Amino acid sequence: MALSRIERMYYVYADSPDAIRTTVRDMASRDEVAGILLCAAPDADIADWLDPFFQELDLTVFGGLFPEIIYDGENTERGAVICGLASEPRVTTIPNLSSNRDYASDLEPDLPVDGYETAFVFVDAYSDNIQQFIKSLFRTYSVELNFIGGGAGTLEMEQRPCLFTNDGMVEDSAVVAAVETPVTLGVKHGWSEIAGPFRVTTLTGANYGVSTAGRRSRCMSLS
Repeated sequence: MALSRIERMYYVYADSPDAIRTTVRDMASRDEVAGILLCAAPDADIADWLDPFFQELDLTVFGGLFPEIIYDGENTERGAVICGLASEPRVTTIPNLSSNRDYASDLEPDLPVDGYETAFVFVDAYSDNIQQFIKSLFRTYSVELNFIGGGAGTLEMEQRPCLFTNDGMVEDSAVVAAVETPVTLGVKHGWSEIAGPFRVTTLTGANYGVSTAGRRSRCMSLS
């Protein structure tokens, strides 16, 4: 699954703590920006400056730490991508994700009724019961919301604060940020046409498949 479009999102890359703070402030000053999503690479001192910085912001902000981030087609292990959202996000933090329970009581069931169409969902990748949380998420919203997100954390195999909101950084939690902006999701099978159409009687080989159209078929290669 790949995200192909988010309407009215503005995003910028910043490569240092000072640049991140400056960019976030600049993004927050735009009239068309109502909230900020921040995806940052781990930094040893990030909790020292990120917590107080987020708490001083008037704009709603959320996000997480990830081993690498991608900007303009390039992977990097430093800095952050700052995304300005045109719709003000309604943020819910679900604490103690590792406790075995029904998480529906932590969620806001009226989000679709209130006009929200998309939810960014980030979880601490080292928490237990993530699948149980996802089941609670879909039982609460079914297909009324589109979901984007994933697991946050580092590659150090150690749980530590990796998700953040205006209240600061948290661990063993999930963050759900709902926005009114719709998204378009695209799914692609990965096969490329290499020849045809042919009338296929037999076909062998693990890396080939056949798609039929009437009495004719095309030979496809998995790329």
